[in-house]
Amino acid sequence: MVTTEEAKQICDQVNLVVDAIKPHLAGHPPEVQSVVLADLVATFIAGWSPRMRKKMLDALIANVGDLIHVNEMILFGPEGHPDREMTRQ
Repeated sequence: MVTTEEAKQICDQVNLVVDAIKPHLAGHPPEVQSVVLADLVATFIAGWSPRMRKKMLDALIANVGDLIHVNEMILFGPEGHPDREMTRQ
């Protein structure tokens, strides 16, 4: 279990790394960004013991799912993605 202070320090580190990576992805087409991220994820997963890889990949996918709504609001504001209404129907 992490303390509130440890969680804040982790979030601060995450934000620094994300801010450093974003400019390298910006301006590239989605198919390039997708493969770059896939390669980075594959490198991350490869560093784990083979018996831990599925668990770590599942945890990573869960984290991604948890962050989609937050990042959608950052990108598009409180109304969300412009296609949001179409996907609800």
